[in-house]
Amino acid sequence: MVRFSYRQEVKQNYEQYQALQSALNEYQELLSKSDIGVLEEALWFGEISAVEYFMKPSYYYKACDNFLELKAASQQAAVQLLKYTL
Repeated sequence: MVRFSYRQEVKQNYEQYQALQSALNEYQELLSKSDIGVLEEALWFGEISAVEYFMKPSYYYKACDNFLELKAASQQAAVQLLKYTL
C-alpha cells in the first residue's frame, strides 16, 4: 500500500510539473511577442490615448510578475520531484 501511494505521489508531482512547464512556455511566448516600444510610436502617431499608453505597460508588467510566480512554482515542483532521487 505504501508503494502505491509513493508512485501516485510521484506521478501527481510530475503531472503538476508538466502543467507548470507548459504554462511557462505559453507565457514566455506571449511575453516575447510584446514590445513596449511600439506603444510610444502609437502614442506619437495618435493611434492610442495617453491613458492607454500608461495602462498597457501595467498589463505587461503584471504578466511578467505572473510569469515569475509561475516559474517559482515550477522550480518548487522540480524540487519535489528531485527529492525522490536522493
